[in-house]
Amino acid sequence: MRSPTPQKKKIKKLYCKNLFICAGAGYSPVLLSDLKYHHRNLGKFKVHPTARVSLIPQKKKKYDEIVEPFQITEYFPELMIGSSANRSFLSKANYPWKNSNIDFNSCLNLYSMAPSNKKGFQILRGFGRGTRFYNLGRRTANKIKFGLENIIEIASNSNYSHIYSGGGIINLNSYTKHLKDKFINKTVAKTLSSVHIFSSAAAGENSELCPIRSNRSVYSIEGVYLMDSSCIPSCPTVNPQSATVIFALKMIREFLKTESPINNRFKWLAR
Repeated sequence: MRSPTPQKKKIKKLYCKNLFICAGAGYSPVLLSDLKYHHRNLGKFKVHPTARVSLIPQKKKKYDEIVEPFQITEYFPELMIGSSANRSFLSKANYPWKNSNIDFNSCLNLYSMAPSNKKGFQILRGFGRGTRFYNLGRRTANKIKFGLENIIEIASNSNYSHIYSGGGIINLNSYTKHLKDKFINKTVAKTLSSVHIFSSAAAGENSELCPIRSNRSVYSIEGVYLMDSSCIPSCPTVNPQSATVIFALKMIREFLKTESPINNRFKWLAR
């Protein structure tokens, strides 16, 4: 006999000596706001704006790899062109029309991504709590469009017949400059997104600019530490995961050395 599912109870009070927040750059600022912490730059985040397209091969080809093993870095760090996971539902989600005879398993998903230090902002309390807003700058938009132009050129010289996105589809064997420019502009408008959010609680010793200290402790709230991608102070030109791990490891090592004498048995970790 199955026991009834226990009801979830909202935590009203939490007693602890130290609190480590690792909820991600999109939610950690909201939690800090719930703790009554205020800072003018809290929730002002940065992203890697990205536009996505898919290629239809001239000859049917099924990809077994989860991600194609390449990234074009000729324009690094100003621009990155690479492949996304090759899954039929991802290709289908990017297709502009519902009905199609296309074999989405054979499509190749690509992206054009440009690092940007332009800031977005997040609503931290009240109506719309957690909602984020970002305005793409002209310079970054031009970089992304340049990346899409390169993708189209490479694809037209390869084994692909069409390229499509939420903004439409063009024939790679016969297209005009006007159609290409129109496709690129619509692609940026329809598919612009980002899988990387960071810097929403940037760490640093300038308390006027940085919501968090360089050791990841929170101003005015003793014993609270932040250890995720929200602490990254500026825009990395690659996936921020490695930088986030290094930030967290450095913070833990400093904490074990200075804040927690009962953890002396873990000295090997603090080395």
